[in-house]
Amino acid sequence: MIDEVSGYVTENRLYNVVSHIGEVQIPKDFGKIMGLFAKDAFDDFLKEQKKAYTNLEKKEQKALSKELNRLSTELVKKVYTTKAYAID
Repeated sequence: MIDEVSGYVTENRLYNVVSHIGEVQIPKDFGKIMGLFAKDAFDDFLKEQKKAYTNLEKKEQKALSKELNRLSTELVKKVYTTKAYAID
């Protein structure tokens, strides 16, 4: 199931989330971007995988959420540390 959730952590999704925020300032907005990005990915994942997710044990659900957050953090760092407006 981790493979499935990782498919929702994409640069296109990140750019879409950021477009709804407007101008962002890193590192100030990092937490806000992370939270919105991970929530958006998780919400879409649940739209398609809710039954499979609810059938997981609680510790497996927690592990999946943790992995989603790790992947989201990794992508946000990658994108925003390689752009012109990277952390000063």
